[in-house]
Amino acid sequence: MAKFFADLRNDVSADQEALRKLLKKFKAGESPIRKAGAWLAEKFSRVKMQASGEKVGELGLVQALEVLVLGITGKQLLWRSLSATIGNSPLLKEMDLEQLEERAIEQIERVEVKRLEAAREAFLRS
Repeated sequence: MAKFFADLRNDVSADQEALRKLLKKFKAGESPIRKAGAWLAEKFSRVKMQASGEKVGELGLVQALEVLVLGITGKQLLWRSLSATIGNSPLLKEMDLEQLEERAIEQIERVEVKRLEAAREAFLRS
């Protein structure tokens, strides 16, 4: 499971970098990015602790994975909204918003598989 979380973290970091570049092009502040990045990093830490057994409670892992699904879904919807509203902007000519949305969907699917596995473990042992 450690490789799963490492790969997911790399994907999320790449997406955060894409968003930073976007904000820089539009001369927007980075404060919301830092807050969102810190929030996601904290969620990853919780999930990793749960997965490694540092913190007892299989339901906690299920809940942490649910939070990740929600966060990544928010990111997917952000890419979709940007594409629909400013997708034709010359400032976005180097950004593939469709590809970013597809990557978010793929991330959701990967996390959902782990979430369902964790739910089965948690509820079958209850």
